[in-house]
Amino acid sequence: MSSIPVRRIRRATTDDLARIHQVAVAAWTPIYERFRHDVGDEMFNDVWAGWEANWFKLSPEQWHGRGIVTEVNGQVVGFATWWIINDKGAEVGGNAVDPAWQGHGIGTQQVRAVLDIFRDERHRAARVHTGRDPAHGPARRQYQSAGFDLPVLNSIYASRLTDVAQIPPPQRLTVRDPEALSADALAHLVRVIWEPSFAAVRLAIGHGLFGIFFSDALEKKRAAIAKVLAESPNLVRVAYEAGRPVGLCVLEEDLKKRLGVIAHLGVVPWHRNQGAATALCMDAFQRFRAAGLRHVHLKAAVGEDNDSTHSLCWKLGLDREIPSVDYFMRL
Repeated sequence: MSSIPVRRIRRATTDDLARIHQVAVAAWTPIYERFRHDVGDEMFNDVWAGWEANWFKLSPEQWHGRGIVTEVNGQVVGFATWWIINDKGAEVGGNAVDPAWQGHGIGTQQVRAVLDIFRDERHRAARVHTGRDPAHGPARRQYQSAGFDLPVLNSIYASRLTDVAQIPPPQRLTVRDPEALSADALAHLVRVIWEPSFAAVRLAIGHGLFGIFFSDALEKKRAAIAKVLAESPNLVRVAYEAGRPVGLCVLEEDLKKRLGVIAHLGVVPWHRNQGAATALCMDAFQRFRAAGLRHVHLKAAVGEDNDSTHSLCWKLGLDREIPSVDYFMRL
């Protein structure tokens, strides 16, 4: 590591916002170029074109005050932000170093400074999200160096709708609107589907960290799906067998980006690997095509990205993966 002039880390102010935007765009350009490489020009241009315009571009009214910057010779060369999850846990947010100053340990020093702030504020644990692609390699190393040692995977699986598989669903399964799904039935279905997923997260990071970051995860999952069910019931799709719900997913449609998204995809444990997830995705693909969309993403959130999900997505033709990871640590 080569020597550099003395650096100074201080709290960011609204006067730093323009420079933070400049540093962020410069630092994330290689990452977005990796996205382009992974998903292809057509999807990138539809979904991410013009990302630079608003990337970490905050107005003084939007500034939340949770940020630091690093100065060298009076010039801001890096920044880091954070979020408060609750009184016990906090999350390292977006952070970056100007490419001209990368490789000098500034990124790691910034992350350590944020962790010191967490400790001063009596937080007991920290979390951070980053990519698993080669472009995020330096970020992963700096987080690991700072003490983040417990990973939980998550990903987006993507494809063009013209490239996905066409697999007839089993005749015993039907996918339709959740017209008869009561609030109690939805809560039960969510609990049955996602309790095993969150149990796997608990096993990966331990009971203490799980209690800090995921104690209300099932309720948040239920509330998110219930909100869509109340506001746009046509975007919630349920797989039924013999009149009994065995799986569900939530759809998102972005006409401007020509993008359809499958989120909250889940199947009851006793019906997995029997075609319900495939049937839900086939239904989603058909609906996205009818809406004139061009691309599809399947979001596999924390607790949902595993070998079974990976195999399903590759079988469906969702083979352009944007892999990511959440790291956790005790303070």
